[in-house]
Amino acid sequence: MASFKVSVQRNTKNNKKLSKYKSINILVNLVIGLVFAFIFWLPLSVFSLLEIVDIKHLYLEVFIAIGVIAVIVFIIYSLYKKKIDYRILVLIIFFLLIPFYLRSYFDYFPFFEWILSMLYLVSLGVFLLIPRKYRISFGFFVGVLGLYWIALSFRFFGLEYFMPVVIIAIGIYVGVLFYFLLWFQNPIIRIVALLILGLIHPLGFNWLDVNFFSAYTFFKPAIISMIVLSVAVILLKNKDWLSSVISMVLILYSMQFTNPSFKFPDLDIKVANLHLNQAYKDNPNNFPAIAKENLKQIQEAIDSKKDLIILPESAFPFILNNSLLEQTLKNLSHNIAIVTGALRSEGKNVYNTTFIFNRGHESYIDKVELVPFGESLPLEFILKPLYKHLGMSSFSAGSEFKSFKINGLSFNNAICYEATSGKSYKKVGKYMITTSNNAWFMPSLEPYFQKMIMKYYARRYNLVNFHATNYSPAFTITPNMGLDVSKK
Repeated sequence: MASFKVSVQRNTKNNKKLSKYKSINILVNLVIGLVFAFIFWLPLSVFSLLEIVDIKHLYLEVFIAIGVIAVIVFIIYSLYKKKIDYRILVLIIFFLLIPFYLRSYFDYFPFFEWILSMLYLVSLGVFLLIPRKYRISFGFFVGVLGLYWIALSFRFFGLEYFMPVVIIAIGIYVGVLFYFLLWFQNPIIRIVALLILGLIHPLGFNWLDVNFFSAYTFFKPAIISMIVLSVAVILLKNKDWLSSVISMVLILYSMQFTNPSFKFPDLDIKVANLHLNQAYKDNPNNFPAIAKENLKQIQEAIDSKKDLIILPESAFPFILNNSLLEQTLKNLSHNIAIVTGALRSEGKNVYNTTFIFNRGHESYIDKVELVPFGESLPLEFILKPLYKHLGMSSFSAGSEFKSFKINGLSFNNAICYEATSGKSYKKVGKYMITTSNNAWFMPSLEPYFQKMIMKYYARRYNLVNFHATNYSPAFTITPNMGLDVSKK
């Protein structure tokens, strides 16, 4: 009997130790998954940081500092190993020489493009080489760190308490997705998984496509380039000279050595930038003041002899058609072409719309791709009663993507989220006008992610994109490599 009690006590202790060991393993797995996810998103994080902190005048100095650190680390590593690995030294020199070789294509030292190119390779490496046992935690934190901003729109429906639930749900979704995509450790299958990832659009979002990280790099914005770079990254893992040489050749093959030929439209364009938070815009008491400010912007553009002014998405956050203001804008359009976002009603339907006023005439294009939760209700056939209870509603979607003409020049139209969807570029021309209201998602990385994706498509389709925004910087994107102050 005594021996039986001793045996039970031992088993209890062993079970406790085993339980503690499992808990520690789970915690370690989560931490490692978080670290890998953080590294995976470094291209976006560093891009956002460099956009916020303008240090172009220090690019060369920062690059030299990184180069010195790399050499010092190599020396310390060599002393520790008591031998010099010339293969690693050659790789360091190879990567450090790239920006000098491409220097002639830029009006500045291309540190920005170089660091994003290196981080793009790192991000590819993380996805392709991460051990499969971390795939769930890695996927969970990829979803949380990269797509958390989707939940921010719930603030403006009085549903702040629901935001953590949405963020966790996003993490679980991506975690389950990566559970299957990263099931196999085989490098070839991992490359196939990388391609599949770009085709999966949760709730319509295509923002998990790793190819978008190539937007501001030296590399070609193409799927074939991503595949070639993936092979190069996998080969770099090997520790032999042949693999390293082949890898360097593949990296050079994937680089873009010329800037495309393009020209700006023969129009003097004002791309407006508003600074209204969403709560202010949603308050009907503020509509007159908002309309007054927009008319002021238009008049200033007329006084400056501009040919076209572009106002952001929902610059007029109310139904514009059949209003007195609609006629005012028609009258002003005899002096300047006006492209603006507003709401449009037709029967019981309300649309998020781009209005075009030109020479006294009016046309409109309704938004086709609606943002989940912010503008449309995903899984409405299931969750519609819940949405009604929470006081949420949705816009109606337009029928098709369209273009319009200003002074004989054709412009494709995109409203915010649409500019990040490949569907908007199927019949694209030389120019695009995009309007956005990023107040829904600020403060977050969303505007910078949006800009990165728009740059990717501008390079891929060789177009110039004029982007008017609210609550985030406005900009004009060219198909050039790197920043849009690059040489044409």
